[in-house]
Amino acid sequence: MLPFPHILPSVFSMPTSTLCTNLRTSLETIRALKTDFDAAYEAAISSGTPAEIQKAQDLKQALETRTRELQQEVNVLETERVYDLRAQYESQVTLLKRTGLIETRIFIETGEETEEFFMRDLHEHDYPVPSYETIVEHLVERKEFLASKADQGFTKFLLVPFGMSLDQMIQRFRAFLLDYKKDHPEFGRHDPAKRDDSDKPDWDPIWVWEGYDNADVKGTLVYDPQSFDEEDHNGLTKTEILERQKTDQDPMFGWRFLFLQAGRDGNGFKVIPRNGQGETQGEQVPRGDLEAGKSSKEYLADQLRTSQDPTSPYYGESGMAPEEWMVMFMSYLQETGRPLDNYQNDTDSIVFLTGTYFIASGNVPYACWYRGIRQVDLGGNGPGDVSEYTSARGAVRG
Repeated sequence: MLPFPHILPSVFSMPTSTLCTNLRTSLETIRALKTDFDAAYEAAISSGTPAEIQKAQDLKQALETRTRELQQEVNVLETERVYDLRAQYESQVTLLKRTGLIETRIFIETGEETEEFFMRDLHEHDYPVPSYETIVEHLVERKEFLASKADQGFTKFLLVPFGMSLDQMIQRFRAFLLDYKKDHPEFGRHDPAKRDDSDKPDWDPIWVWEGYDNADVKGTLVYDPQSFDEEDHNGLTKTEILERQKTDQDPMFGWRFLFLQAGRDGNGFKVIPRNGQGETQGEQVPRGDLEAGKSSKEYLADQLRTSQDPTSPYYGESGMAPEEWMVMFMSYLQETGRPLDNYQNDTDSIVFLTGTYFIASGNVPYACWYRGIRQVDLGGNGPGDVSEYTSARGAVRG
């Protein structure tokens, strides 16, 4: 006999919805198929005729197929319950459209117009935005691990056009901040009620260190380094990562998506506390906050060691890249009205982007909102540099 398929109990405690209704209908279909199969199975054993055996085999195949389909529907429902993923996905796509990080084109097939969103990479190749279904499939493949990280607060979804030229992304980030300033004049000011230098026509909302110039195109910025050593970093250039994704036929080709810890009440992203001000989050595997006060070299060593240890509360986490941080900043500003990593407010910190390394200079990228000069600060510091404000953020890649 086939075992009756396991259906997650939470399905039946969910509020009524179209998906829940469909799940109940699917379950009834499976129950009916199971009844028919049992009868056919007994008949096949009793008679042994080819027709009865074939009927039982056909019903067995139909039952297995429908069970797999039901499990996929349950996976989608669980994803929505944990992450509210469709709303987050649509919000991210809307933001990327607004910023110009993705473009739109129209196809006409069989007389009907079809709209496609895509990103253009540093080599002028186009990559369609991953579909919602593709994201869900990736989540299902790692659902047990991701569930444990969600328990620690990693529920904020970020969709990043990773393959885009870093210079292009910075330009569009700058344009987004200038547009935001037009609609929100208080943005950038020391005192929201008083005009200051951020209201001048020539105000530039971003300061960018010269090491960023064409760094991903030239290969002087590497990603996912294993050390901050100019000769032995074991990182990959953006071009190498894209080539590997292409070879592997990765459905997320050109893109990355991450989960980050949510802020209080799910609003925005969790900021990195100063030393001694961290909290612990998670019931299954309690995780203490990363705190400010270490060098980027120390943070990277900690992240590499703990990310490979299944018993560690920091298992599976990695440092961030500038592309990811910029999308994060825009998302945070749009959702909260506040700049991200505003280290001069006495609570936030400067973030070392330990998922990258400038091999030409030996510097590690950092990012913050520098309130004193009313700008985003995209800079680079030596791996041993440290202050009470410096920190790193752990991210979970999908």
